[in-house]
Amino acid sequence: MANRGGIRTATTATVVAAALTATAACGQSGNGGHESPPSSASPAVVAPQLRVVTSAEPVGSRACPTATPAPSATAELCERTGPMLYRLEPSVTHAPATDAGVTEQSGQWLVTFQLDAADSRAVAETTARNVNKQLAIVVGARVVSAPVIRSGIDGGRIQLAGGFTEQQARDLAQQLKPS
Repeated sequence: MANRGGIRTATTATVVAAALTATAACGQSGNGGHESPPSSASPAVVAPQLRVVTSAEPVGSRACPTATPAPSATAELCERTGPMLYRLEPSVTHAPATDAGVTEQSGQWLVTFQLDAADSRAVAETTARNVNKQLAIVVGARVVSAPVIRSGIDGGRIQLAGGFTEQQARDLAQQLKPS
């Protein structure tokens, strides 16, 4: 299954994406020393949804959904770059991120966000039960990343590596950043 990104957590849990590995955040702060100034056109804050993937297939000639799904509903969404359509379980997370930022690491722009305590526990339980399945990170009506779960994710700090440009990373962090 195709994947255009990965996630990292601030724990020793490991999640591996097809092309990117995700390991402990190595003690870095969420923004890696780089400030994330607001975009001139600040988009509305959205709650990230973490959803277990039930299947994935090429989009083909189908149109990608454009509406953000209700967290309690199953969903079919395309990845942000378009070629894959994911069928997803209801969201494990329900609250907006408590913090979000941008960092550059080895020439790659990363978006980091922190889940609240309840969502952190839900993600830890869900990932422990779903090892070797994909976990989709959904923002709005798009799958930003869908790495394979290699072990439970504790701590609630998620780092997305999705081949973002600097501006794309800043825009996404701004969408996730609480008011």
